[in-house]
Amino acid sequence: MGNPAVTLTDNACRSAHFEFVPALPGELEGPDAANTGSITIVQQTLDPMSATAAFNTLGTLEASLVSGQSWSMNSKRTGGGSEGIYIYVNGYALCYSEAPFTSETAATG
Repeated sequence: MGNPAVTLTDNACRSAHFEFVPALPGELEGPDAANTGSITIVQQTLDPMSATAAFNTLGTLEASLVSGQSWSMNSKRTGGGSEGIYIYVNGYALCYSEAPFTSETAATG
């Protein structure tokens, strides 16, 4: 994934947490220390929240969300030679569900 993105329009979430690493696929050495990657969470009514990480460095972004309003996570690469850099993203959102969690729910997903 060059520039991963996630968008939620039916949102029952209260917070989101993302970890990301700007890196070249299969390589540990970067083309330039000035290369960075950033992710931004954009919400319907709140100001955007961003985090930036240097090449091959773990970055994190934690955001509070407004339940019922849409939000998205976008990524961006910067620096000289950044066109070859990928941003690897892992994360989760904590969401509210009116259905109680039961063993049957866990078995069916």
